[in-house]
Amino acid sequence: MAYWLAIGPEQNLRLSLNRKIWGMNEHYHRTWEKVKKDDIVVFYAMKPIKGIIGYGKVLSKSKEYKPLWDQEVKVGTALWPLRMEIEYLYVLPQGKWNSNKLPLPPLSEGITIQRSFQRLKDNLAKDIIGAFARQERQKS
Repeated sequence: MAYWLAIGPEQNLRLSLNRKIWGMNEHYHRTWEKVKKDDIVVFYAMKPIKGIIGYGKVLSKSKEYKPLWDQEVKVGTALWPLRMEIEYLYVLPQGKWNSNKLPLPPLSEGITIQRSFQRLKDNLAKDIIGAFARQERQKS
């Protein structure tokens, strides 16, 4: 199992949550090929949120050219056809994304904010998952 970081606009993350799909453009084809069933994807919402809001497990992958996201519908074609079906394992309630988000690990950990989908080091991913688990325990 591998861990991945998906970076996207808040509106795309909300749609992804509703439809349980994440997509990438053809530029990421080689990376998309490396993603396997049961890999874990950590989701980072760009500004204004600027934080990690949850994670999920890859159930399947497919190439789909039917427009899904708002930008795709506007132009009438798929901009992110490399898609993954996601089972969300934990996501902050949408009203708490700003207040309870987790910070992105330091860029020194190999994260490139300009890459919308990239491998995440195992130890960092486990730290993120553990931090969400601690947040949940504190609620109880």
